[in-house]
Formats: sequence, C-alpha cells, structure tokens
Amino acid sequence: MASPLSYRNFRWLWTGSVFSYIGQWIQQATLGWVVYEITGSGALLGAILGMRAIPMIFLAPLAGVAADRYDRRILLLTSQLLSALTALALGAALALHWLQVWHLFLFTLLMGACNALDRPARHSTVFELVPRALAMKAVALNTIGFSMTRIIGPAIAGYLVAWFGAPGNFLVQGSLYLGSCAMEIGRAHV
Repeated sequence: MASPLSYRNFRWLWTGSVFSYIGQWIQQATLGWVVYEITGSGALLGAILGMRAIPMIFLAPLAGVAADRYDRRILLLTSQLLSALTALALGAALALHWLQVWHLFLFTLLMGACNALDRPARHSTVFELVPRALAMKAVALNTIGFSMTRIIGPAIAGYLVAWFGAPGNFLVQGSLYLGSCAMEIGRAHV
C-alpha cells in the first residue's frame, strides 16, 4: 500500500505542519527564556505560559465548528500568517527594547488563539488529501511530526538564542510560520 507521503497535497500539508510545530516548540522554549530574563519571576513565567490554555479552552469548540463550516485552507493561512506577524512583532519589540510584561501576556493569548484555530483545520484536512485507506497512516505521520518537533524544537531554540539572541529567535519563528503559509499556498496551486 502506498504511503500518504506519495500524495503531493499531503506532503505540502505535512511539511507545513512540521514548520508550524517547530515554530511552536521553539517559541515555547524561547518565551520561557525571555519571560524569566525580563522578570526574574517564576510566578510570572508560569502565569504567562499558562495563558496559552485560555484561548485553547474557550476557542477550541468554535474552531472545530469553523473547520467544519469554512474553507480549511483559509483558516490555516490565517492562523499561520497571524502567528508569523505576532512572532515578528514580539521579536521587534524585544530588539528595540520596547517589550513590557503585558506584551508577553498578550503575545501568549494571541498565539494560543492561533493554535486553537489551526489545529482542528490542520488535522481534519488530512482526510481530504489521502484515500480513506491511508487516513490512519496520515494521522500517524502527523503525530510523529508533532512528537519529533517537540524534541527537536526546544534544542534548536537553545542554539538560536545562543547564536542570534531571543529577538533573532522570534524572527526565525516568524519565518517558520511563513514557511507553513508558503506550503499551504503551494498546496492550493496544484
């Protein structure tokens, strides 16, 4: 039986997913670094990182309905473009020394909302791109990609912080989200 990766559109989606997931895990590690570096507070670190759950809890049901009713490609493009712009804006604020603690809370809320919008659309798109017989393999490949980036992303984040500093790291994250957008655009033009 063929692999889901033998389907061009699934390859585009899967590659975009890997870009997005790496960006997410790099972001999580870097955000923790930045929060602690700026505030020195473990309590604020926990509060800011915990803010990501709020949009996921409240928006996940709505995002699932949106993934069923609206064009998933548009939802994916929107979530990834907003993620890119948000990461680039935080990196710029950090580089220009404009960053305030409230920016970190807002950033985390926005990124949580983008992730809540992205996941249902991304996961349900798989079933449109491969035959039913390969759907479980495709889901497994997505899970492998997510798990693989969960290990690789934070390691990459550490090197990026050392090489480019935290502002440059957010630039890399934004670029990864833009790469995910490019994969979605490429899939659209098949």
